[in-house]
Amino acid sequence: YHVSEIVRGALQAIPRGQLEAGKAIGLRFNQSLRYVLLPQAMRQILPTWVNSSTEIVKASTLLSVIGVAELLLSTQQVIARTFMTLEFYLFAGFLFFLINYAIELLGRQIEKRVALP
Repeated sequence: YHVSEIVRGALQAIPRGQLEAGKAIGLRFNQSLRYVLLPQAMRQILPTWVNSSTEIVKASTLLSVIGVAELLLSTQQVIARTFMTLEFYLFAGFLFFLINYAIELLGRQIEKRVALP
């Protein structure tokens, strides 16, 4: 639902004249959508989508490999055996930071590819 609202808002932000310009040069609706509207909408969609993706990773425990609850539980189990509390909590925090940072970098690269020159 949230992603559809992002896309809908971006498409509504594009002036109606863009679609009319596509018709004026002989493009069908699907061609206008593909070559005129969607490239412009992507520039508006990407920052919000990257932010939403980061929030989903932070809030989700569905990703059991990298979920916060699982990461902290594993960390607590290791701490119980080694008594190295600070080191393992710092490592868990750093691992979580790396995951979110990778999402941000990927988003920036995609934004650069679709940015206007």
